[in-house]
Amino acid sequence: MYKAKPLIFNYNELEPFISSKTIDTHYNKHYLGYLNKLNMILNSINYDYRYSIEELVIHIDEFPIDIRDDILFNAGGVLNHELYFENLKYSELNGSLKNAIVNQFGSVINFENEFIDASKNLVGSGYTFLVVNDKNELAFLHSDEYINEENI
Repeated sequence: MYKAKPLIFNYNELEPFISSKTIDTHYNKHYLGYLNKLNMILNSINYDYRYSIEELVIHIDEFPIDIRDDILFNAGGVLNHELYFENLKYSELNGSLKNAIVNQFGSVINFENEFIDASKNLVGSGYTFLVVNDKNELAFLHSDEYINEENI
């Protein structure tokens, strides 16, 4: 069975920016919910857990077709939350990233508003990332979009 990764910070460590209730909900309800459901689905077919969760996607055609969507949905939920938790930290925006944001968006406030607007276009579960594209510009990318060298 796949095991939950422990949080690398305390629930209240990111307050006031992210509440302990938000962390609790995302970890105990969403993340563990996806993980438990994924294990339940895989146990129902006596899966031997030979692949990492990341590898399930690559080998999805080895699973019965009627559970593939459920496997992908729940594995995606697990992986998205693990990425979320591994990258959460608070630090002041400064240096070259702040300069790039101000140069491209005019101000940090304008960037925040555009990021929120871009995130509203995300359908279903997932995340919106700030990336540097092939034109060396900042761009928003949703986790459900196809990622290849042309997009980043």
